[in-house]
Amino acid sequence: MRRILIVLATITMLMGSISVHAEQIAKTGGILHLKIIDSETGHEVPARIEVLDAAGESHFADDALPIGGDCGLPDNENAPMQRPLKDALTKFTKTIQNPFTDAKHFYSAGQSTLKLPHGLFKIRVLKGPEYRLGKAEITILPGKTTERTIKLRRFANMPAKGWYSADDHLHIARTNKGVDPLVSKMMQAEDIHVGNMLQMGRAHSFSITPQYAHGPESYYQEGNHIIATGQENLRTHILGHAITLGAKEPLRENDTYLLYRKFWKQAVDQGGINGYAHYGESLGRLASGLPLVAPHNLMSFMEVLQFNQGSYGAWYDLLNLGFRITPTAGTDYPCAGTRIPGQERFYTKVEGSFTYENWLDGVRKGRTFVTTGPLLKFRVNGKEVGDELIVPQAGEVTIEGEVLYDPEKSILGENAGEGYADPEKGYVVGLELIENGNVVRSFSRVDDSGKISFKIKHTIQETSWLALRTVDFRHFYATERRLATAHSAPIYVTLKNASPLSAHPRTRAISRAWLAALDGLEEKFTDKNIQYLANIDAGGD
Repeated sequence: MRRILIVLATITMLMGSISVHAEQIAKTGGILHLKIIDSETGHEVPARIEVLDAAGESHFADDALPIGGDCGLPDNENAPMQRPLKDALTKFTKTIQNPFTDAKHFYSAGQSTLKLPHGLFKIRVLKGPEYRLGKAEITILPGKTTERTIKLRRFANMPAKGWYSADDHLHIARTNKGVDPLVSKMMQAEDIHVGNMLQMGRAHSFSITPQYAHGPESYYQEGNHIIATGQENLRTHILGHAITLGAKEPLRENDTYLLYRKFWKQAVDQGGINGYAHYGESLGRLASGLPLVAPHNLMSFMEVLQFNQGSYGAWYDLLNLGFRITPTAGTDYPCAGTRIPGQERFYTKVEGSFTYENWLDGVRKGRTFVTTGPLLKFRVNGKEVGDELIVPQAGEVTIEGEVLYDPEKSILGENAGEGYADPEKGYVVGLELIENGNVVRSFSRVDDSGKISFKIKHTIQETSWLALRTVDFRHFYATERRLATAHSAPIYVTLKNASPLSAHPRTRAISRAWLAALDGLEEKFTDKNIQYLANIDAGGD
């Protein structure tokens, strides 16, 4: 009986608190019921929302989606892999701070309720590059409830054309399946169609951002949105950070941890694909492991866009040596200061139904472009990215290119940041046609349509790879002050009976650099240096 009385007293106290809080809201503020709708489908959709009052202070919903990620759950072999759902969310929060404006955002599943003081509020709704920015101004009156629906209009519909966006580098722990719907809604809010959750390792452990399963058992799909387990492991200061996607089992073995080739062969045998993170670099230098493993044809992709910049040098070298490596992009969320998933992403052309296996096959075949927002189209004699065009001899080909971006999301002049926009000339926007790593044509913006397109004849004089990239793209996204950057995967043009791409004299310099890297690697692995190198990686690379 005493326990019942305590419970009743507690309920009475809570009801009193709620009553007082309701009275305070009635006197000083009101309630906003916010609904986010896709204007094409009429359905509610998840999105990222910014609510600012007249003083520029951020407000968020009590029912905001839990969000977040983790760069360092307990890093030992005894880290729990099957924890309760409430424990799996201990690293999550309900707000996300925009690193470009310092405003706080929150994620909504499609409906949100906010308790706000009375006054004027500005609302902006974001949902990846294919949707236009949703905007509204709302006045909250004391004691009143305001209903508002914001309809998001599409700028483009890439899935309708078979193209699906992905972030290949996300660190969000999933210790049981109960987390999947929450993580999926987070991906949907950023319009990421394939979210790759990477479990991380080091030489002595494989327990950072743990995943409850690998392979098909890890796949979770809601409509055109998939999350799946991958791994950023192998991962060393010495040979660089490797990513494996699509392997059926987790790959690790402490005693042979530096044998990247062995692990990558296992991944390929399991139907997976391998690649390098962070531009193929390690601490700002060419990863020594790149020339060590690339010749064995076990590498499918390289992250060339990350941390708000593209870095293409190592990738171009690989292409010029004859390796057909697919460009990808990922954020490394939430590590290295990255706060928003999908800031850097890539699109993949998927043939057939949208499944993770078909998506992997598209990446494997090189049917991608990387972007922070602009959308690329690129063809050579009708061939698309990843294709090979075989021609009998040197001669002309027809090249078509296009970049689309949403001019409504851009900001001009002083708001764009010093040096990034000329108030008199507007943006310096352009496209570059790349052949074997060299710029062979450039195309400038000529109007305010949000599109640059061209169709030209170009003479091919040797076996080549061709690609399209943006240049000096001084176009910013409102609420996110970042440059808009994009680069297509190559289209390969092969001349019959001609020397292969790798036979060109330019490859000699690349080969010399690779040989120098291997010599340096051999020097690193002297007996006197082994313990030092082991301590570096054990210390938290």
